[in-house]
Amino acid sequence: MHRQIAGKLTGPITKWIVAVVVIFAALALAPLNAKLVDVQNNEASSWLPASAESTKVLEELSDSVDPNDIPTLVVYHRKGGLTDADLAAMDKQAAKIAADVKGVTDDNDDGKADVLSPNVAEQLNLPQQLQSTDDDVAYLYLVLNFGDEGWNAIPDAADEIRDIARIDGVTVHLAGFGGQAADSAESFEGIDTDLIFLTLLAVVIILLLTYRSAVLWILPVLCAVFANFIATGIVYLLARYADLTVNGQSQAILSILVIGAGTDYALLLVARYREELRRHDNRHEAMSFALHRAAPAILASAATVCIGMLCLVFAELNSTAGLGPVVAVGIAATFLVMVTLLPALLVICGRWVFGPTKENHRAWVKTGAGMLVGGIVVSALGVVLGKQDGDAAGTIGGLLSGLGGFAAFIGLLVLIQVGIEHWTGVHSRPDFGSAEPTSSGLWAKVGNAIKPRPRTVWVVTTGLLLVACLGLFRLDTGGLSTEDTYTKEFDSIKGQKLLEEHGLQDASNTIQVVANTDRIDAVEQSLSGIDGLGAPEAAVPIADGRSYFEATISADISSQKAFDIVEASRDAVHAVDGADAIVGGGSGFYLDTKVAANRDNLVIIPLVLVVVFLILLALLRAVVAPVILIATVVLSFGAAVGISALLFEYVFGFAGSDPGFPLFAFVFLVALGIDYNIFLMTRVREETAIHGTRSGSLIALSSTGGVITSAGLVLAATFLILGSLPLVFLAELGVAVALGVLLDTMIVRSVLVTAINLDLGGKIWWPSNLDRGDAPAEPPATEPDKVTAGV
Repeated sequence: MHRQIAGKLTGPITKWIVAVVVIFAALALAPLNAKLVDVQNNEASSWLPASAESTKVLEELSDSVDPNDIPTLVVYHRKGGLTDADLAAMDKQAAKIAADVKGVTDDNDDGKADVLSPNVAEQLNLPQQLQSTDDDVAYLYLVLNFGDEGWNAIPDAADEIRDIARIDGVTVHLAGFGGQAADSAESFEGIDTDLIFLTLLAVVIILLLTYRSAVLWILPVLCAVFANFIATGIVYLLARYADLTVNGQSQAILSILVIGAGTDYALLLVARYREELRRHDNRHEAMSFALHRAAPAILASAATVCIGMLCLVFAELNSTAGLGPVVAVGIAATFLVMVTLLPALLVICGRWVFGPTKENHRAWVKTGAGMLVGGIVVSALGVVLGKQDGDAAGTIGGLLSGLGGFAAFIGLLVLIQVGIEHWTGVHSRPDFGSAEPTSSGLWAKVGNAIKPRPRTVWVVTTGLLLVACLGLFRLDTGGLSTEDTYTKEFDSIKGQKLLEEHGLQDASNTIQVVANTDRIDAVEQSLSGIDGLGAPEAAVPIADGRSYFEATISADISSQKAFDIVEASRDAVHAVDGADAIVGGGSGFYLDTKVAANRDNLVIIPLVLVVVFLILLALLRAVVAPVILIATVVLSFGAAVGISALLFEYVFGFAGSDPGFPLFAFVFLVALGIDYNIFLMTRVREETAIHGTRSGSLIALSSTGGVITSAGLVLAATFLILGSLPLVFLAELGVAVALGVLLDTMIVRSVLVTAINLDLGGKIWWPSNLDRGDAPAEPPATEPDKVTAGV
């Protein structure tokens, strides 16, 4: 960013205009944040491309079979056998569910909702076996349909069914598609509140430890929240009016990434602002220089993530393709907020947000003590007022309690900060003319340790990372069964297990076969003898000389056994001449999703690498340095996923990984991992022009080491928060990305890249003439120029 533009954004008057405009935009879009859940599309069938066989089946059945039908099982279990009274109670509960629960369909076209019970099935002589031979387990069968609102409506319907289906001494579980959908909705419950709260809490703790300031952390957190409001608001509008596919996973990743990346950008900007405050007496002038020098690196980082994520639009899976624009919008909004609102707030507040002057500790103690005591008093009054009758009293009491508690918390932090500064002598405030502490800090010592033998360091480091990559051979991306999809045992899984243990088929899991009517009999016969596939039901004519039938699969819907049955069925019906037969159904959808995910892995991963490489070429204006950075990030990815695979199998006990896991992990690790190299190498390039490559590398490491490490900790912590959602896919993604980010910040960027820079020197800038010398790696110990100006 040009310094004059940076100065205009943070001028004495324009800073207020910028702050008001951005805050107004965030508050205007904030109400849409809660509505994003309403436009999610979590139906697996909508994620597949039109070319998938399951999608073709769905299209042909669109006029005959409602794709919004949700087959649901209510499973009853009594150890020792269900009694006649239990079965009679099930009949009554079936009638009550049909009468009272909204969404139960009419399968018999008699104008009444239908819920099939074991007694009724026996009376009608139906082929479905709804009770086990040992009489321990039986189930009700019904179909729910809420139209396009299925994802939002299923949790309430599930609760109503559970309230009705109660018998003393009998355990009841909701299974089938309906049970799985209800559990899936539950797993994402609170995604727009609890997940964000936990993420912000982790960020606050890390920022407090990083800044050692009682107040400064508030500004980045506030900006991250506003960025999330803007990002989710725009994504909601795109999903609502431009058919952008958004699901629970992409919303979770969006909020995590906005807060994590936003905090990273804030750390980089504030670190540069600290440097400039030591050189400039005028804080507006200091910010104009800081923004001028930090914005290009932040822009390059944001652009890399955005363009890398937009590569996902070439994915066949609509859920994956939709994630690209979702994340790109989030990162773009975060970048704009962090280079506009955050600088404006920093210069509005002034230096005091960093802490007291050395001579002003006593005044801060008085202020902190006053806020602590006053906050406690106000909070206590709020509690007392909240217990009074009336909604107004409760609202006002809650508001006072919150404000008082926050004031007391800040007062306590002020006292702690002053105490730490007093007893340790570490001064947090960057006063004009004070020395820059990074020149003698931890990362300066790391650089000096690498300097004598850089080649040995990078060869040994590379070797260790290659050893970690061996864990990739233990990574199983064959997919997860329904039972293995979650990190805890949901109700539908318990019901499914009971059905399997007692020899009952889950009648909700079928293959759907569509073929030419004149060859439908031959198609049915071709399926005979397939292990695990039930007898075909009677074929039903649909349209254009086509008919369809279903057959039950005796396996979990997303298990490998079910996939084998679908593949065997497809092979069999495709071999029938003149039938033009195709096979779909629930397991078919999951199988086609797996195939599409494997295809996306092969296409998107190389594409992301090429795009990121081209961005680095343009940014660094060299060839060798981008090649080195790409190689180190790929190596870091391999090591992170290799170690993660061992953790998944031997520590967490996960059964495997989702087929889409490698792609998601790669895109996030490469896009985010390259960020830290961009932060480092843009500073190396800046210092090289003055001090040469080797000395410039050491200066860059000492200057950026602390902030990049803090940024890595923030992003790792935010991605680990994904593990709070009970989904194995998100837990694995969070662990792998967090581990990869830590490897990037602690080892790859600080040790490996720095060692290579010191070893190769000016050769890393080939073919440019940036540094043709071969000067020794001796960082100059000169004091930066100081500029005195009125505040």
